[in-house]
Amino acid sequence: MIELYEKYRLKDGRTGRAVELLGNGEACIFEVDKKGFDEKVITVLTDEIEKKL
Repeated sequence: MIELYEKYRLKDGRTGRAVELLGNGEACIFEVDKKGFDEKVITVLTDEIEKKL
């Protein structure tokens, strides 16, 4: 289960925070921790999350 504003590592190595839940918590809007504006906010499914940090 994804928790809002918690920090997660994705399976592709990127880290960030879940800022909004979508559906029944099966996906979220994810704010990536990196400089710049390209792909700063992405949609992530629960199976793309490796672990909570």
